[in-house]
Amino acid sequence: MQRATTAEQATRTALAGVQVERDRALKAEADTREQRDHAARLLSLSQAERGVRLLEQEDSSGLLYLVEARKTVDHLVEERMARTVLWGGWIESQPTSGWRAFPGSALVRAVAFSPDGRWVAAGGASKTVTIREVSSGRQVASVSAPQVGSAELSAEGRFLLVHAGSNKELWELDPSQAGRPPRRLMVVPMVWPAGGDIAMSPGGEWVFGGPRRKEKGEAPNAGPQFVLWNAKSGESRIIPFKPGNPQPDPVTGKWRSRERIVPPPTGRMGLSSDGTLLAAYLDGDLRLWDLPSGTIREKPLREAKPGRDGLSQKLLFSRDGRRLWEQLTSKAQLFDVAAAEPVARDILYSAPPSPVMSRDGRWVGFAEANGLRILNVQTGERQGELLQSENNVRLDALAFSGDGSRLATGGRDGAIRLWEVATGRPLEQVHKHASRITALDFSDDGQWLAAATQDGSTHLHRTTRTARAPLWEGTNLAFLAFADGKLLVQSQTDGAVQPLDLRSGQLAGSPWPSSNGLPAVMGVGSVWPPAVVSPDGRTLASFSPTTNRQAQI
Repeated sequence: MQRATTAEQATRTALAGVQVERDRALKAEADTREQRDHAARLLSLSQAERGVRLLEQEDSSGLLYLVEARKTVDHLVEERMARTVLWGGWIESQPTSGWRAFPGSALVRAVAFSPDGRWVAAGGASKTVTIREVSSGRQVASVSAPQVGSAELSAEGRFLLVHAGSNKELWELDPSQAGRPPRRLMVVPMVWPAGGDIAMSPGGEWVFGGPRRKEKGEAPNAGPQFVLWNAKSGESRIIPFKPGNPQPDPVTGKWRSRERIVPPPTGRMGLSSDGTLLAAYLDGDLRLWDLPSGTIREKPLREAKPGRDGLSQKLLFSRDGRRLWEQLTSKAQLFDVAAAEPVARDILYSAPPSPVMSRDGRWVGFAEANGLRILNVQTGERQGELLQSENNVRLDALAFSGDGSRLATGGRDGAIRLWEVATGRPLEQVHKHASRITALDFSDDGQWLAAATQDGSTHLHRTTRTARAPLWEGTNLAFLAFADGKLLVQSQTDGAVQPLDLRSGQLAGSPWPSSNGLPAVMGVGSVWPPAVVSPDGRTLASFSPTTNRQAQI
């Protein structure tokens, strides 16, 4: 009997010892789990902070850190929910996804959008310019042109202007009718100084060209020499320049316009946005002609300086017609059109890339020896600091967004970068291609950026960025959850749940009070997990220390 009692005591003692060890093990496990959870929270916070810092610097790679921050606390309901809300808020502010590539076999030197953003043209060493529909990427037309150096599409994609070798060519397209072949309207030799040009106005609504190349067997005076086209209607008008070698009146100095002998322009040409003013050259002087009358203005913008100015490369009017940019071989001038006086002289630039003017006519971007410079067209003054690419990589392409707020650059490292024009601040790297960037162009609405690469490919990048203003702001919140296109928000003050429409940012319907049988999703001051939403987004279940409830959303 005594032996049995002793055995029972020994057994109880052993069991007590086992229980003590088990409790110690459970406590140690709990402590370890708590330490592990604490470490996970700290790591997740660090990842989230890193991601937000990158995103605030316009670096979209910060989204990857936010994803990792959520994975780190995937086993912790509240923490996971908080990271999900953080990630969801930032993903809405990122550019809409979109990147299309159209491979080619030869170097692409030129890309250009139509002003309405519906069509994009690309051409280069392949001796072909292809026109594609931006929304679908399908090819709608192509034209043959040797040694394509540049391309422009007019309003509604009606006309394609191509710099092909030593000629300018104007083609009539109808990209909406894919079966209709393009028709070549004019070819103009550009041999200096007697050659001509074809110019498209800012906005692409007007095209002027001449003198056109004579075809074989054609009579010397056959056909129009200078023509002005309306790109929207397709209508054309012959400009009444007369052949001959007119001289100014020795007394008045005016051209003998009464005899209808109006000197025609030569060399590079620029056309104002309303098609009423033409800039070109006469005996080396930079002059202005009024259209469609074809009369020449008396005062030249600039008189010729033989052997000093180099060849003219480009003439560009600002959108408002108040300024004219003259680009020579290695320097440029900026003129006040009304006063026929220079605003800025001898602006030195490096090429490539060739200087570009923003569509709104406010800025000109050009390369200097050590970086990029932005010029204010109205004042003629340089804007901000010199822009320098990463690692001083040489840049080969520039393009302004349609509203003139951003500048895109492309370099030999294949990277496309965006800059804020007003401040010169780098915004983001759009993409890094395997081959160097040879040409860039923005659509007028700024949603698409076309890039040509040395490997012969053409790429379309979607660059739309929404504002980062808060969709909705609230304080003293206890709970957030996404469901059925709404964000559910609960106040810690009264426990009521308020649905928020994510599309409009407006409150959706009346709040759900915590009384009258509807769920108190999380009791005020509670530390329990708040609630879950069913996968179909129609049921909300809540849990508190005293009740389990659910309600239909």
